[in-house]
Amino acid sequence: MVREKYYNTKEVSEMLSIGQEYLRQLLREGKVKGVKVGKRWKIKESDIEELARGVKNWIDWHKEDISDD
Repeated sequence: MVREKYYNTKEVSEMLSIGQEYLRQLLREGKVKGVKVGKRWKIKESDIEELARGVKNWIDWHKEDISDD
């Protein structure tokens, strides 16, 4: 059985170039999957990959929106 790696909010926010507090907000709101361990959030590697695709899609969508002006 392969154990999946978990990352903390600092690591994930740096990977995705998003603010750490914004990431915590998304976790609290359930918009990003994560597990709370004590006072800290942990995010599975597979969920980070899913989130990264969403961030890329959001950025691409906004680039198209801006270029239409």
